[in-house]
Amino acid sequence: MHLTAPVHRLKRRARDIARAEGIALSRALDRIAVAEGFAAWSHLAATLPRPAPTLLRRFDPGDLVLIAARPGHGKTLLALELAVDAVRAGRQAHVFTLDYHEAEVLARLRNLGADPASLGAGFHLDTSDDICADHILARLGAPGPGTVVVVDYLQILDQKRSHPPLDAQLRTLSEGAKRLGIIVLLISQVDRAYVRTGRDMPGLDDIRLPNPMDVGLLTKACFLQDGKIRFQDLAPSPA
Repeated sequence: MHLTAPVHRLKRRARDIARAEGIALSRALDRIAVAEGFAAWSHLAATLPRPAPTLLRRFDPGDLVLIAARPGHGKTLLALELAVDAVRAGRQAHVFTLDYHEAEVLARLRNLGADPASLGAGFHLDTSDDICADHILARLGAPGPGTVVVVDYLQILDQKRSHPPLDAQLRTLSEGAKRLGIIVLLISQVDRAYVRTGRDMPGLDDIRLPNPMDVGLLTKACFLQDGKIRFQDLAPSPA
């Protein structure tokens, strides 16, 4: 079945409906899916190519991975899908979000076709306002090698004045990833100026950085635009 528009545009349409009518995004997505001929968004999502399993195999313990895109291009869903696939592969996954409430994250998991209850003890969700690099590493305890940690999102880790500067937090996460053998996925915004460049895919120079940050600490990156993903190996994988 052919969709009437690319998936990222359908998602954007759903967000507009949710805002305009004051309904949950999950309801708006389901409405869009029905209009496309599916019973629910989860059924539509099940027909789409799934890049996460392939990407997950390209990440190594100790990696600090950037997942970056403009709003509405699927960066959060990709990160959540990677977390779900890690759990299904027998690993642990931790999602730390300063951007969404718990109910919103659980709804997004369902839209991916992942029943949160089925993920069991391998999946951990933290929506605390205290999220920062130190908080994340403290909550992890003693994670197993290859544990996937999603941070949502990079640019607001230092929004509290009591938290260290963004660059210091990135260094803490980088050191923690190498020491613990975990994979840290950093969801990131792309600056709106990228839209005027005419390029078909953003890059490191397009990352929105309200505060300075050493991008040289990143080991890999995934850029998303118009339903496409570009993987970039930025540095040798950590030993």
